Amino acid sequence: MTAHALAEDTAPHAVARHMLKGQEFTCEGDRTGACRIYPICDCETWNAEHAKLDGEHAPGAQDECWVVPWVNAVEPSDSFRDYQTALLGDVLDGEVILEWDDDGVLWRYAEQQEPVYREGGIDE
Repeated sequence: MTAHALAEDTAPHAVARHMLKGQEFTCEGDRTGACRIYPICDCETWNAEHAKLDGEHAPGAQDECWVVPWVNAVEPSDSFRDYQTALLGDVLDGEVILEWDDDGVLWRYAEQQEPVYREGGIDE
């Protein structure tokens, strides 16, 4: 499922606001948010075809955001999506966009952030 497909699959559900606060991602959405509409089954993945299955495979409103645990499983710098801009220094708090990228969840800032440079340049 691509990030674009995620939005289409969950329409007309609201897109929840996700934040990065102190190196941890949070979801400020409620049960109507697209990130909280998913099957209750334990299947690792799902898509539009999966939703056609009966019972617990049908999508429904959930209390928990499915995206936040994925992105919190790694350091924020390891899942930063904006390959055009190097993530140098500290990761800043702020609103983020979380996207599925076939291998996991990546993130980028909702608004352009000024990079914070470490003294001494880039670690290699």
